[in-house]
Amino acid sequence: MGILSDRFSPWLLASATLALTSLSTFVLWGVLSYSLAGVLAYGIAYGCLAGGWSSLWTGFVRPIAKDDPSLSTSIFGIFMLSRGVGNILSTPVSTALQRVQFSQSTVSLTGQALNGYKVAGGQYERMIIYVGTCFAGAAVIVATGWIAEGRHRR
Repeated sequence: MGILSDRFSPWLLASATLALTSLSTFVLWGVLSYSLAGVLAYGIAYGCLAGGWSSLWTGFVRPIAKDDPSLSTSIFGIFMLSRGVGNILSTPVSTALQRVQFSQSTVSLTGQALNGYKVAGGQYERMIIYVGTCFAGAAVIVATGWIAEGRHRR
């Protein structure tokens, strides 16, 4: 992502990454993760897509800070603060989203869940929807920022 942000707009890369991460969350985790292979596929896709987010920070900071090291350090500090707050809040949010229910209708005749939303009695269903929706919302926000920046340049 870092190398790509040197050649392409970080807005484009961020929009694509966030949208693809949202899609992979809903499809790979939500639909196909009823087996180990599905969970591994989601883990690989998520790591490849969402893992490069921090590398895009320089692409966003460069046009704003230009040659001011103090300003770029401050912006990076804000980015790191947001990451830290997200790391702290992720545990209580995920705990609140989990629910334990077991329903016979969510299990096939072989005893396996029919999709990832129904694994462990639907325990992760709300978390999958929350994570996918957060990434989709972030993609919309970034796309809006990209459009606003394009209008500002004109």
